[in-house]
Amino acid sequence: MKVANLMKVAREKLSVFEEAAVARALAVREHAYAPYSEYKVGAAVVSRAGNVYVGVNTENHIYVTPHAEMNACAAMNAGGEHEFNVIAIAAANGGIPCGLCLQVIREWARDDLAKTIVLGASLSEPNLVVRCTLEEALQVTDSFGPRDLEPYVVELAKLRSKMR
Repeated sequence: MKVANLMKVAREKLSVFEEAAVARALAVREHAYAPYSEYKVGAAVVSRAGNVYVGVNTENHIYVTPHAEMNACAAMNAGGEHEFNVIAIAAANGGIPCGLCLQVIREWARDDLAKTIVLGASLSEPNLVVRCTLEEALQVTDSFGPRDLEPYVVELAKLRSKMR
């Protein structure tokens, strides 16, 4: 995902809670269920109490796919907590949540959007993350479209043709 005008920072400059969220999002990403797109995403939220909840995208054959961010928020909710300070998202190409996820995230974010931190981790730049506030993310998110998945669809087609 392309993200306009958002700063990338070195992971070593993140707070302890921010780094924990990034590490957990990257780790849980491997458990994503993405047999159709092969686009795995992991997410982690740090609740106001300091607990970390994780989620992954879970595809299915009818393409009603809960996104990783939605599942992390649902896990937090199931854990009895309803607000968070930090959310981290890990995907192959980094970036920040899509518009739908931003709307869902908004439900559980702190009242002060300028104090809710959004982090986007990329596999291609493991030492850098996009870091912004939810307020900034809501203002500058580029749309996520078919071109964002194109490199993965091409690779998947190549793999499938070799299997025949």
